[in-house]
Amino acid sequence: ALEPSIAALQLAETYSAAQDALVRAIRAIADPEAITTLRVSMPPELARLWFSPKLAGLGQALPDVEVEVRTRGDDSSSAVRLAWTDLPDPDALYELTHVPVCHPDLLETLGLRTAQDVIRAPLIAEPGASWAEWARHCLSSGRAPRAHVFDDPSLAMDAAIHGSGVALTNLFVADRHIESGALVALPFEAPSSRGLALRSAGAAMGEAAERFISWLKLEIRRGAARLRSGGASQL
Repeated sequence: ALEPSIAALQLAETYSAAQDALVRAIRAIADPEAITTLRVSMPPELARLWFSPKLAGLGQALPDVEVEVRTRGDDSSSAVRLAWTDLPDPDALYELTHVPVCHPDLLETLGLRTAQDVIRAPLIAEPGASWAEWARHCLSSGRAPRAHVFDDPSLAMDAAIHGSGVALTNLFVADRHIESGALVALPFEAPSSRGLALRSAGAAMGEAAERFISWLKLEIRRGAARLRSGGASQL
């Protein structure tokens, strides 16, 4: 079976500990009686698939901040504006990668030990994922494998969770499923040409926005570390 490296596990544990420390520090200085409303704009799929499941954790980390999420375009009135971008981009918070994921049972059932093993499995893709880009990075032949494609990332994840094959996706789509243990990430990550950018100017941000961005960056790093560890459910 594929095992996460010691370094990847240590990195995931480090980010988990850092997040706990950040939450304790913020809660120590926050005034729950002085509520601040923070308007944040982000792509709808990011809000639905990644951000909304993290609201409880955000509430613990920033108990004095109420977030108002806008998903209809790049709202210039928002204090924090997140948007997909083409790389390279100096404003990129995170560079998306193509990550194959599958149900844990498929690791042994299909013998998924190499990138070549992956393309012999039934393959699934969602709109943001490119098996062609993945193949150019992970396969000596560089030939794009054939795959079943869903126009909704959630459906691609559902198919993978049901054991229908290996799905190619990214951190923001797969994170909650990897955290829960429903899916595992295979150690054949490939770069993509897309990223998530922060469009707001730092000098114009208030204190609540700065704390939100600190929490956001740590959540992304924690998820990325968990991704590279294969998916440690305790983190």
